[in-house]
Amino acid sequence: VFPAVSLEGEAFWIVRSSPLKLRDFLWAKFWSGLLPLLILSEILIVLSNVLLKVSGIMMVLGGVTVLFMTFGITAIGVGMGAIFPRFRYENVAQIPTGFGGIVFMLVSMLYIGIVVGLESWPFYRIFMSQALGITITPARWFLIGLIFAAVLGLNVIAVVLPIRIGIKRLLSREI
Repeated sequence: VFPAVSLEGEAFWIVRSSPLKLRDFLWAKFWSGLLPLLILSEILIVLSNVLLKVSGIMMVLGGVTVLFMTFGITAIGVGMGAIFPRFRYENVAQIPTGFGGIVFMLVSMLYIGIVVGLESWPFYRIFMSQALGITITPARWFLIGLIFAAVLGLNVIAVVLPIRIGIKRLLSREI
C-alpha cells in the first residue's frame, strides 16, 4: 500500500483537479489495500496458531491483535506514501526502495514492536494462568484491560495520524 499514491504517477494532477477530495482519495486507497491484507494476515495467524496448537483464548487475542495491526500498518503505508510520494519513476520497484519506503518500514517495525511489547505481559499472564491453572486477580485483569486499551488507542492513532499528515502534505504540493 505504500506505493498506492505514487502509482498515480505524473497524472496525479488529474486527481488534484477532480472534484474528489484528497481525504476521500486516501481513504479509498486505504480501504482497497486493507481487504486483501486483512484476509492474508488473518489466514496466516490462524494457520500458524493451529500448527502451534495455541489455546482458544490466545488464538482469539492473536487474531484480534493482527486485525487491528493490519488496519494500522495499512494506514501507515498509505499515509507515508502520501507524505513521501514519488510521482516520477522509471520502474515501479523504485517507489518503495526510496527514502520514504525506508521510513515506512522503520515506522511499521516500531509500531509492531510497541504493540508486541505492550501486549507481551498480558499474553504471558493469561498463558501462565491457563498453564498453571491459576486465576488472575481483579487488579491484574484491570491492568490487562488498561494495557489492551492503550494498544487500541495506539491503533487508532496509527490509523488516523498518518493519513491526516499525508493529506496535509499532498495539499501543500504544487501540481
